[in-house]
This record gives sequence, C-alpha cells and structure tokens, in this order.
Amino acid sequence: MDLDELALSVMGPLILRLRNTKIYDRLLKNLNASLAFISPERYIARVLFITMIAMIAMAPVGVLLIMLNLNSALILLKMRLLFTTQYGIRDLVLIIIGAVLIFMPLIIYEMMIAMPRITASDLAFKVDTELPFFVAYVSAITNSGLSVFRAVERIAEAKILEVMGKVARWAYIRFKIFGEDPLTALSNVSSVIESHSLREFISGYITTVRTGGDVVHYINTRLHDIVSNAIERMNRAAEFLGMLMESYIGSAAILLIGLDVLYLAQAVTPFGNRYAAFMQAINSNYMFGLFVVPAISVAFIYLGEVSAFRSPYTDYRPYKWAGVSLGVVAVAGFLEYDLLFHRDLSSRVYVHGLPIPLDYTIVFGLTLALAFIPTAIYSMKIVKERWEIDKEYAEFLRDVTELRKSGFTPEKTFETLRYTRKYGAFDQYLDKMVKQIRYGVPIREVLSSIMPKLHSYYSRVFTFLLTETIDLGGASPQVLDMLANFASSIVNVQENMRARLRPLRYVPYIGAIILIVTLVVLIFSVVAIVTRVGPGGVAAGGPTSNPLINLLATSFSFTITIDSFIMGLIAGKLGEGELSLGFRHAVVLTLIVVAFYAMSPFIANALFGSMAAPSSNIPY
Repeated sequence: MDLDELALSVMGPLILRLRNTKIYDRLLKNLNASLAFISPERYIARVLFITMIAMIAMAPVGVLLIMLNLNSALILLKMRLLFTTQYGIRDLVLIIIGAVLIFMPLIIYEMMIAMPRITASDLAFKVDTELPFFVAYVSAITNSGLSVFRAVERIAEAKILEVMGKVARWAYIRFKIFGEDPLTALSNVSSVIESHSLREFISGYITTVRTGGDVVHYINTRLHDIVSNAIERMNRAAEFLGMLMESYIGSAAILLIGLDVLYLAQAVTPFGNRYAAFMQAINSNYMFGLFVVPAISVAFIYLGEVSAFRSPYTDYRPYKWAGVSLGVVAVAGFLEYDLLFHRDLSSRVYVHGLPIPLDYTIVFGLTLALAFIPTAIYSMKIVKERWEIDKEYAEFLRDVTELRKSGFTPEKTFETLRYTRKYGAFDQYLDKMVKQIRYGVPIREVLSSIMPKLHSYYSRVFTFLLTETIDLGGASPQVLDMLANFASSIVNVQENMRARLRPLRYVPYIGAIILIVTLVVLIFSVVAIVTRVGPGGVAAGGPTSNPLINLLATSFSFTITIDSFIMGLIAGKLGEGELSLGFRHAVVLTLIVVAFYAMSPFIANALFGSMAAPSSNIPY
C-alpha cells in the first residue's frame, strides 16, 4: 500500500463530501492543465493526509516551545533586554519557531493545493517559450509535404523540446489508445493547456484543414506572427526589467540607507544602556543587511527570470565555478575571522607600510573579489562563446541555403563552407562534422553527435531542425531558406533584447556608490561628532567606546560589501539577461566598495576637515 492508497483509506469519507464543490472543480481543471495524470480524489486525499500528519507532529511542539519561553521573553522585554542579550534573542527565536510550527500544517495545505495551479502556469509559460521552435519545425515538415500530426509524432520522440514533447506525447496517446482522430486529439490537448498562443495555433490549423484551406501558407503566416509576438514580448520585457531595476534600487539600496541612518542614530543617541543600544543597532543591521536585502534580491532575480524572453536551457558550467569560489570564500573568511582578527570584529590588523589599519571588511571584501575573479572571467568567456555560436550558426544556415540553391549536396555544402568561410567559435564544431562526413558517417548521425556538445539551446534547436529538414525534406532550398530566416529572427530578438537592457547594468553601480558614500558620511561625521560631545554622548564611556565604534563601522561596511556583491548579480541578470555575467559586476562593485571604504579616513578628512580628524574614538 503506497501513500496515496493509505490516504484514500483514511480520508475516503471526507473526499466523497468534497465532490462537486468549487475546490474539487478548480483542482480538476488545474490538474488537467498541468498534464498531471492523477485523479482529484487521489490528490486531495494526499494533501489532507499529509496536512493531518504535519498537524499531529508539529503543532504540539510549537505550543510547547511558546509556553516554555514566553514568560522569560516578556520579562526581558519589560527590562528592554529582549533584543540585546543572548538569552532574549534565544527566547525570541524559539517563540518564532514555535509559531511557525503551529502554522506549518496550514502552510503545507495551501502550498499543496496551489501546486497544480502553479505547475499549470509554469507549463503554459514553457509552452509559449518553445512554441516558436515547434511552429518552425511544423513549418519545415509541412513544407516538405508531410502532415502536422507527423510533426507531432516526431516531436513526441525527440528530447530537444521537452515541454512540447510532453504535449505531443499526450496527443499521440489520445490518438493511438483512445481512438481519437488526429485533429480531435490535438484540439482536446490544446484546450486544457493554459497557453492562448498554442490554442490559437491549433484551432486555426484545424479550421484550415476542415475548410480545405492552404495549410502550408497558414503555418508560415503563423510562424511569422509568432516571431513578431516574440519581438513585442522582448520590448515589453525590457520595459518591465527597467521598472524592476528602479524598484530594486528603491526597495533595497534606498531602504538600506534609511535604516542605516536609523540604526546609527539609535546607537549614538541611546536612552538607557549605551552598550545595549550599540549592540541592538549592530544586530538589526546584520538582520536586514544579511537576510532581508538578499531575500529581496533573490525575489527580483526570480522576477527577472520569469518575465524575460529566455531559453528553457541553462548552462550550469559558470555556476559550478561559482560554487567552488563560494567554498573558497567561506573557508578563507572563517580563517581570517579566527586567525587574523581572533573572532573580534572590532580589532584591526596593522601592516607595515600601509597608512591605514585593516579591518575585517577590507580583508573579507578582497578575499570575496579575488575568489570570484576566475569565475567572472570564465563566465564571460562561456557566455560570449555561446552568443557567438548562435550568431554564426544563423550565418552558416544562410550560406548552406545559398549553396543548396546552386545544386550542392548537404555534405558538399559543409565541406565547402569549412574551407571558404570562417565562423568563429562555430568552426570547431564544423571541423568535427566535416571529419565525420569524410569518414562516411551519415549526416543525420553527424548532426546528432554534435547536438549534445552545443551548450546553447538555440544552436541545439537549429541543429535539430536542420537534421529533420535534411532527413525528411531532402534539404530543399525552400525549407532551408525558411529555417535560415527563422534562425536569423531568433538571433536578432536576442541581440535586440541585450541592447535594450545594456543601460540597466549601470544602475546598481550608482546604488552601491550611494551606499558606501552614505556610510562614510555617517561614520565619520555623526559618530565623530558625538564622540567629542562628552558626558551626553558615546564618549562618556571613555576610551572603552573605541571598540564599539570599530565594531559598528565594521558591521555596517560588511553588510554593504555583501549587498554590493549581490547588486552585481542583479546587474548581470536584469542588465544583461544572464545571471552568470553578474559575477564580473559583483567583483567590480566589491572592489569599488572596499577601496572606497579603505580610503574613507582620507576622504572624510577632505570632506569634513578637522571635524573628522583621527582621534582615539573613531574608526581607524
């Protein structure tokens, strides 16, 4: 007995009561739209059973945690020590964990009920992304004299268009197993998927076939319309990404500046325990700078991912290098914290010959930037090579078309172009194809062997379309011309998208510079002034105030360094369309922030004069 059968046996009577309700009907629609082959009764039983188990396991633990820590937390809150002592923070964390455990069953229920709807929306988005390539393939097949359903059968067997392959397999199953005719099978499958573009294409095709229209002309026209729609989507996505960038700077950078001012004011004008005020300001800064701002950044990266015109394939090679760099940063950062600074962020390291001491922010920032320099260089090389291959592949297809018009065989066109044209990064793959052709390998096997080695999704699709065009259509000049035009259109869409996004990559630089300038102004003016006030200010604590001010300066500069690195990733994602290109911006932004912070005593002295002159109570 598996989990679903056990859930049905336990929740069976309740499931019968939920039939023909709005929840049941909505769930049935979402399950069909997501192509999840599971009955609503089985899915609801699974959801309710898992929710019940979670409630039995988590709710009592959550109530117990709250009861054991609530009284002591209230006492510390009355003493104003809840957020400044380790006992208060421990009680607060345990209470929050208890509250989360109590509400976790409800969260699990809502997430599982919403999962089919999310999956259906994601499937529709992926269908719209792959639809231009599917229609291009259908156009190539129909121009070769075959039917659309023959193209559906071929797509169902192929692995290049994963989502459209899943849709095609379901249509093929309805045709073979359920006995539906091809047009009805296509209509039934497209009607349940939440893709308006696919539904329009299939319904138009069915109408054209049943009315005796020109199917080839209809499909070619729809292909042109779909590519035009992709260009419009690209323009809208560029405008939306610009709005996202402005919103990100407003929600992350400007908000961080405002809270920095608030925290510093709280530290230098305390009411009550001066040490507690400093520690509360530092802890609040860590909480927002190391958790809230990165969470906001991840949310904006996700929004940029789902809103832009993108390929379904992700090249993970740069991120493997990034994982190694991150591991180096983690190990080196801990060793620096433990060995150089002896686990005290207020301490400074004095190096002979340097006019300023080094704090943890400077050392860690340099480590972070240096560790990611190889990743940044590798990412730039990989992405530029991929873009170049896409562009040169489109040019190669155009040249193949022209040679085919002159009567060359496909094999001869490959050999001729290898020695008469240069295609940059694509030459290495053309070399391998020509060598295999000379050894007598069939051209279909040659192209199939090259496809997995291409790390560009578009180049893989072009190779698949070229293979099918040669295999089924005999590489007719008409079909090759259509393929070359389609490849050029896709490449132009990507280039136009990158050109429109290019100015956005400089916005995070402005945000990071504003952050570090604000930090310098605050630390070396406000804090320096207050330390000279005397009994009413921080200086009332005497020389012992210096470690607190050093700790304050290090904590604020450390969070700004981390957030600036993340802003570099935002610059790559929203400004260039590739998250991996954000590593170079992250390295540059980190170095700018660290250099500005390291020179901040001299900059502050130039800006504020004697007011920021070095003393025993200010940083450095």
